[in-house]
Amino acid sequence: MKYCEKCKVVVPSGRERCPLCQRFLTETDQQGYDDEIFPYIPTIYHQYNLLIRFLLFLSVTICVICITCNLLFWTHSWWSLFVLAGVGAGWATVAQAIRKRSSFCKHVLYQLVTIALVVVIFDLMTGFHRWSFNYLIPALCSFSMIVIASIAATGHRSIENYIIYMVVSAVFSMVPVIFLLTGWTTVLWPTVLTAAASVIYLAALVLFIGKDTWSELKKRLHL
Repeated sequence: MKYCEKCKVVVPSGRERCPLCQRFLTETDQQGYDDEIFPYIPTIYHQYNLLIRFLLFLSVTICVICITCNLLFWTHSWWSLFVLAGVGAGWATVAQAIRKRSSFCKHVLYQLVTIALVVVIFDLMTGFHRWSFNYLIPALCSFSMIVIASIAATGHRSIENYIIYMVVSAVFSMVPVIFLLTGWTTVLWPTVLTAAASVIYLAALVLFIGKDTWSELKKRLHL
């Protein structure tokens, strides 16, 4: 039998760590049975272990081949770095999708930030023509508002569960205005349209579900 000093419980199994706090277990003289009573629940990593390893192997192989070809045949530019960045961004997206699969709205916001960073890096690597700030980031912000609003309208849970994500997506959509004021954005209309949509979005929240919106914000922000 094994015992957890922190949780003060006897663990009737052959495991080395406590299933509650993950601290190492110590041997005890208390009597009981040694059969495992905690059910094994496979994670998505265990369920698709072979597929994930194959895709990782394929990704590494593609990156190595691209770097090799870049060094041997096309040495005038480091185009292989774009491949590495794309593969890395793809795996970052997959990892976030797995971690946030229980909350799709939160996943949308994480993806918004991740993809925005990736496109800015690509823009910088290609000479910084500002297409990321002019078009991509405003488009991503608008898309996130549309997706989260659609989920809230068609979801099975009450609207209160989506309010915080709707507010955050609207606030994110005001960020391109900062880029415009700092001079990073050179094309006016995508930023203006996104900011206008954000204001309308927030106005709809305040006017139609204002009570629930303030209540949810106070609860989330501990006001």
